[in-house]
Amino acid sequence: MVGLAGYVAGYNGTYEFNSGSTYPGWVNFVGMRMFLASFSALAVPYTYMTAVQLGFTRPVAYLVGLLTLLGTLLCFLSIHQNLTNTDVGFIGIGRLILLDSMLIFFTTVTVFYYTLFRNQSHRPFSFRWWSSLFMTGVSIGCVSSVKWVGFFVTALVGFMTIEELWGMLGNVHMPKVLRVFYHNTN
Repeated sequence: MVGLAGYVAGYNGTYEFNSGSTYPGWVNFVGMRMFLASFSALAVPYTYMTAVQLGFTRPVAYLVGLLTLLGTLLCFLSIHQNLTNTDVGFIGIGRLILLDSMLIFFTTVTVFYYTLFRNQSHRPFSFRWWSSLFMTGVSIGCVSSVKWVGFFVTALVGFMTIEELWGMLGNVHMPKVLRVFYHNTN
């Protein structure tokens, strides 16, 4: 995806991006940064939707989305105005030509789809259950392919799955056979 950002920005592959060196005029680093910062911008709706899926109240979910949005807006502002004093945390990661903005985005997407999957436990094997399970797997694949650190998200989902299965194992009221197809008799 970084290669795609370079291609879209017109980068020809000859500049090595050495640390501390100034960019030559023909390198469109702003375009490359904007492409990669868009992943930070796309994380905003997923953080909001994750907060909703986790059961937070609407004002708290708005606050979570707003704080993520504020970090993203400061990121875009610092790209154009070269405001180096605003480079902290999420802002600094989103504005640089690094893999971390994609890592944060795919981590956010994975957590969202996993919480959506967990919230469908009362309706197992439904379309929404299957689709959220499928998208959890796809987003785990994406986050793991960005960086090796992405495998920690796989561990998170794995531990949460083990916890859920442990709870099911100890539930003596759970039927031995789950009905996959059930009809609403109302």
